Amino acid sequence: MKEIIHTDIFSVPSLHDGTEAICVTTNGIIKANGHAVMGRGIALQANNLYHVSSTLANHLKVHGNVPGNLGVFNGVYILSFPTKNDWRDDSDIELIKNSAHLLVDMADRLHLKTIYLPKPGCANGRLNWEDVKPVIEAILDDRFVVVIQP
Repeated sequence: MKEIIHTDIFSVPSLHDGTEAICVTTNGIIKANGHAVMGRGIALQANNLYHVSSTLANHLKVHGNVPGNLGVFNGVYILSFPTKNDWRDDSDIELIKNSAHLLVDMADRLHLKTIYLPKPGCANGRLNWEDVKPVIEAILDDRFVVVIQP
């Protein structure tokens, strides 16, 4: 796992050839209107850019609260990375650990070369990067790049 400092995770991918992905931290809640809750942080940004809340909701209904492929936009995959079961709760380190393992499998299946993700669970999830980093660092290989905002 690598780390870079950059202001906007959505502007980091450069190849746009289907070998790069951006992970969006998510929760497992579906609203009454059938859309997933994507109301803050990177999830809100992704939904504003790509309108993926119904895609995420469909994924949650079929597969549960596990990482999913939300689509390819401008040659870059957008993947969900669950950190919470309920948007109201703090992020769950065990869910983050499980999501990291499943994300590695997904990256292998999709033949991804570079996967960008924020510090999972460390913004709206209220976890400390010092606690999360060693957990995911043991799982994520050099294809994974944590984008840290300055």
